Amino acid sequence: MYCQQIKVKRTNEGLAGFNLSAEQRDDATRALTTLNGRASLQAAAQLWSRMNPAADALTVEQLFTLHVSEIKKNNRREKTVQIRRQFLNRFATDYGKKAARSITADDVKQFLEVRVPQKSFNTMRACLGAAFSFAVKQRLVDVNPIAVISPIKVEHAEPVFWPVETVAKIMHAAVALDATRTTTRGAAPITPVFALSAFGGLRPDEAARLDWSNVNLDEALIRIPAAVSKVRRTRLVPMPDNLVRWLLPYRKSTGPVSPSAITIKRGRKAVLKAAKLPPFWPQDVLRHSFATHWMAAHAHEGRLAEMMGNSPAIIQRHYKGLATAKEGAKYFKIEPPAEGNVIQLAASA
Repeated sequence: MYCQQIKVKRTNEGLAGFNLSAEQRDDATRALTTLNGRASLQAAAQLWSRMNPAADALTVEQLFTLHVSEIKKNNRREKTVQIRRQFLNRFATDYGKKAARSITADDVKQFLEVRVPQKSFNTMRACLGAAFSFAVKQRLVDVNPIAVISPIKVEHAEPVFWPVETVAKIMHAAVALDATRTTTRGAAPITPVFALSAFGGLRPDEAARLDWSNVNLDEALIRIPAAVSKVRRTRLVPMPDNLVRWLLPYRKSTGPVSPSAITIKRGRKAVLKAAKLPPFWPQDVLRHSFATHWMAAHAHEGRLAEMMGNSPAIIQRHYKGLATAKEGAKYFKIEPPAEGNVIQLAASA
């Protein structure tokens, strides 16, 4: 019985060969000879198909558009969407018209090594990896070419923070600018949003999205709702005494704490000029200044991590040992002006 089954099987397989023309059988024979056992004929055909897609195949630009639309639908933060789009557009400048399924790991490696600064390498790799991972899940491409590319080790750089005197000058200039702007144009003040980052450690985006209803000056607590927090978790931030005093003159029951983004941008430029400082506002510099001096004053990374919405490991790595305890104590004695626009620094302990 078994021998009969084998005979039928061999007969059928032999006859199947006649489904191919003589030219096709000859082509297959020559192709297998060329491959020399290193790959199957099917694998070779799949690779050729990938590298020579149809004219109407999905392009890299189209893939990126679909991916960005998908993360927007998943309610990712606007800033996250903007960063993702910005990095993907840089890759699309070189490869946007190519079929997405034709992109190889060599294409990506060359782009990362030649066109991307080292400090942006891992971010670009992550953005491309997410886009092609999405494409694989949607069966738009066969493989993720970024999967075989490892991130690079980037030497840790200490966060840029301002010393006590610089923060005092910035806050002094903000009060003076607000006094002029609110008098002449009725514009929303910039001092509260600066103070929330400088003395409460809020991220600029968190301060920009915060409502006065979440600022409890009576109990000296700031509630950061999940919808405002970068990490999508609600947290309570205790306010130091000087932050309460900075916010009291601007207190409201409800309404946005921060003016528009363009007002903040112009305000930064104006206060730097008024404070006679270089015309450069480092990223998150007031938040970094808060964390550096709070850690110096209190030496408790766990509490600071809870306040800032970070992990203790991040606090240890970024903020420990950058300022002295004396500088930390002095920082939280930066007071708003008692009269006029002059900020008084209490004598250091």
